[in-house]
Amino acid sequence: MFKKLKQYMEKLTAPDVTPAEMAERCGDPLAGQVEWKQLSQSSSSFCTHRLVIDPGGSCRFKPTVSVMLFAGIFVVFGLGAIPAAVVGIRGLITGTAQWAHLLMVVFFLVFGAVGLAIWHFMSVPRVFDPNQGYFWKCHRGPRGVLPAELESHPEKYVPLDDIHAIQLLRGVHSSGGSRRSAGHSYYCYELNLILHDGRRVAVVSHGKRKQILQDAAQLGEFLNVPVWQGWD
Repeated sequence: MFKKLKQYMEKLTAPDVTPAEMAERCGDPLAGQVEWKQLSQSSSSFCTHRLVIDPGGSCRFKPTVSVMLFAGIFVVFGLGAIPAAVVGIRGLITGTAQWAHLLMVVFFLVFGAVGLAIWHFMSVPRVFDPNQGYFWKCHRGPRGVLPAELESHPEKYVPLDDIHAIQLLRGVHSSGGSRRSAGHSYYCYELNLILHDGRRVAVVSHGKRKQILQDAAQLGEFLNVPVWQGWD
């Protein structure tokens, strides 16, 4: 039974295409050399980012209102730690403090910390700037960064001239937080950069197929590179 379950889950999480199929479909031998499994372990069933063209000639993936509201709910809930802390301090002064007060503070602080973590992760700039000649996925742009530091963080700083194609992937994820766990399953779509040497760099992933297809087409036109879609 466990063997059959393992085979089923491997089939469920397997790539939609093989490298050989993609090489033939794309007419490019590099497509047959790169991996066609998802890079990112994170997922969401809703749209977290949209591509925006900046007036200065660059473009970037900006977080959507939905994802920022999602993070904001946790942050607002975390503010409950303030009145809980006031009650706890008053209890210490009057000698009526209880462990429940401390547990409430910790409970609310955890929610607030989760919200801030989501907010920080989702707001990381993902910028394509022809003026600087780089894509970067971090809070610090390449201007003023030493060349040695740029080279030591290839997952954060990518020269635009190194981008060979855009890779689109999809994978089955679960509301339980794991591709293999039970619960409500959904497709999560991933947009990666494929470099000339075959390396891949993750850009965004979310659950809205139409949006990621639209953004990939627009980004491919912006960078003048092909879009390789890893499903039929």
